[in-house]
Amino acid sequence: MKSAVILFPGSNRERDAARALRLVCGSNPAMVWHGDTELPAGTDLVVLPGGFSYGDYLRCGAIAARSPIMDAVRAHDARARKACDEVKGKKIKLYTIRVIEGNRSLLQSCATSGDTYKEVANADE
Repeated sequence: MKSAVILFPGSNRERDAARALRLVCGSNPAMVWHGDTELPAGTDLVVLPGGFSYGDYLRCGAIAARSPIMDAVRAHDARARKACDEVKGKKIKLYTIRVIEGNRSLLQSCATSGDTYKEVANADE
């Protein structure tokens, strides 16, 4: 699996995300600067780390939402939704779990039904 971690000014968890991906996927993720306009070719998974080091006093969330890379991330989400629809169209039951803040609407739409979508507070649940 080819993964990418998006780097934003003020964020402080990108190294943790990269380490987790390296351990789980067996390869180093691409580290993509928020000012870039494209994800690396063949990217399967995109991680947007949180943990802004100065809270949101610097309006990091606002900067992130308007960063050039976000158009590529939204396009990636659209491809993921299409893949989920194709899987569900073949009557394959699809489960999704939202462990941390993330794209709730994407995960909910990918789940086969409300019963196959779960939200948990931490990975121990």
